[in-house]
Amino acid sequence: MSDMRYFGQYADFKTASKNESGSLLSSDNIIGDSYSVEFRMESGKNVAWIVNKFGFDVGYLDARMSYQLDVFKARGWNINIQLAQVLYSDTPDPGSYWGRVAVVCAEPRYQKEIDTYLGKLSSSLGKGVLPVIDLSEKGISEMLAAGGDWLSEDHLPLEKLPKGTALVKNQRSFTDNMVEQGRKGNKGCYFVSYAFIAIVIAAVVALGLKIAGVI
Repeated sequence: MSDMRYFGQYADFKTASKNESGSLLSSDNIIGDSYSVEFRMESGKNVAWIVNKFGFDVGYLDARMSYQLDVFKARGWNINIQLAQVLYSDTPDPGSYWGRVAVVCAEPRYQKEIDTYLGKLSSSLGKGVLPVIDLSEKGISEMLAAGGDWLSEDHLPLEKLPKGTALVKNQRSFTDNMVEQGRKGNKGCYFVSYAFIAIVIAAVVALGLKIAGVI
């Protein structure tokens, strides 16, 4: 539940094409990343599109969540989105990637606390842990009183996925962490990340040559 100060909920999104699907697997979309929302009129209704920090569409939310976020936008609330999971379903044919995001909205006067809260949430998501964000009145008060330096001790359990659906990404890899440090201006981490990838590629090539009897 939520009161009139805060809203938090996990929501699924779909991708529009294979282009968006492929980008979900890259380091352009890391678990815990923040996204903006763009509302676009489609068939007479506002659809909430998720856009990553590089300005590329990732996917769109369903009609119910799009309407809810449109209401919050009209109220002047801040809308915050973070990537929680990337999944793949092989039906309907030819299959598609989709995902789950953490949606956190609040009145602008609480954004300082919410920013701190989102930092902790991003870190938790990056470790593969989804804390409950649909907070009770008590939880909202505790979070705000702590200046946002708070997360619920309750976590969403790892759900049993239907046949044909697989969890592809639900935490940050070593490379993701290096890329994230590079985004923050740590060029050394960028170097380490690319060096690590180069070493892996070289090892695979060497193994292939050895198997082929070349070396």
